[in-house]
Amino acid sequence: MQSYGDKKLNMRRKAFTLIELLVVIAIIAILAAILFPVFAQAKEQAKNTALLNNAKQMGTAGHIYSADYDDLIPVYGVENGGDGVTWWHEGWQYHIQPYMKNFQIVENPKRAKFSNTGVFYDFQRMQHFGMPARAASTSGVVATNGYFGGTHNGVANIRYEGVAGYAGTNPALSNTGSTNAASYSTSQLENISDTPMMVEGGNWENWFAAIPGNGADLGPMRYCVRWTPPEYNANGGGYVMAITATTRPINGASGVHTGTNCAIANGRTTFVALDSSAKGKDFRQHFYNGKASERTAGVFVIPGLNPLAF
Repeated sequence: MQSYGDKKLNMRRKAFTLIELLVVIAIIAILAAILFPVFAQAKEQAKNTALLNNAKQMGTAGHIYSADYDDLIPVYGVENGGDGVTWWHEGWQYHIQPYMKNFQIVENPKRAKFSNTGVFYDFQRMQHFGMPARAASTSGVVATNGYFGGTHNGVANIRYEGVAGYAGTNPALSNTGSTNAASYSTSQLENISDTPMMVEGGNWENWFAAIPGNGADLGPMRYCVRWTPPEYNANGGGYVMAITATTRPINGASGVHTGTNCAIANGRTTFVALDSSAKGKDFRQHFYNGKASERTAGVFVIPGLNPLAF
């Protein structure tokens, strides 16, 4: 009779060879190269979605405000914050806050967080979005003409206009040039679906009142500006264009600059229109390049800044 004894399997542990390890590392590197850009794009898209949502909420607050004030668009600023004391609360972000009830929505998630504390922090909060000012709310030849002017990309006699007025006659920030003027009402305007109520930019009035220009070659869309000292500036020591293109900048040309650089923005800009629709448009096509007026020979207009249809 055959007997069967217990058999013991003698197994030896086997380690990875150098070649196998290198293959695994190469696979991980390939996967990382494929996935990291996807993760970066997903993060970027999430920020763009948050930016669009913020713009929509600001526009909704603006429309509720407008309904309470005979369809007048909110003013871009109130003298000394409306209480005669808090000059650093001059921007619309503060006087329509009861309709927003959330200060975080005035932040542009594509830009650096506000820094510092107290007055500095409060002042920076007004510098991620703006309401383009009416020419009538500024001074000099621009106020007389009733429009801003400039030469863009070699095209002269470009005219454009904002929609927001100013409540006050003697702003503490006197260098802004703001003067008392009512905002437009939507019933006065044309092309409300493409005209911004609020738009991403460098100041609460997109520098339109602060730097109105000379009415000919230079207007606010030709400038980069910063507040000094830098503690007051949301971009530190850097300059910012009147309207920015942080949504989807081309070759980094967002309009938010470091140092003294002042390249013209190029890319996509987020705004909420006068009809309360939030959207993104090509900055140069919608907010910078001149287009021949359909009404006035020899005049060029900026499509997104033409509420009166010059």
